[in-house]
Amino acid sequence: MDGKYIVLISILFNVFGQYSMKFGMTKFGVVEFNKNIFITLFKIFTLPHILLGLFFYGISAIFWIIALSKVELSVAYPMLSIGYILIILISYFFLKEPLGIYKIIGTLLIICGIYFVSK
Repeated sequence: MDGKYIVLISILFNVFGQYSMKFGMTKFGVVEFNKNIFITLFKIFTLPHILLGLFFYGISAIFWIIALSKVELSVAYPMLSIGYILIILISYFFLKEPLGIYKIIGTLLIICGIYFVSK
């Protein structure tokens, strides 16, 4: 399999992991650093969506390591920016987060950067 496709698979698992953890934390609520932080962290790290997100991160890391054996780092690493674009779209469509003009402009700039780096 082409190394760039493996990078994309890694990115997708990373994005799924981020979404899963955000979804879990939305249900959990705001975390405050106080004397009960270790109890709070234990509760967080036993939430199904957090565990699923960490699992996706692990899978992402496996694909990333394989990708690095096939693709130059100077090409692979900038491709991670695709994840930013996917996160913005997922956040807008599934988490109902606002999508303002600055996010749109920033996303377009990221797309331009990915295009130029991949040439």
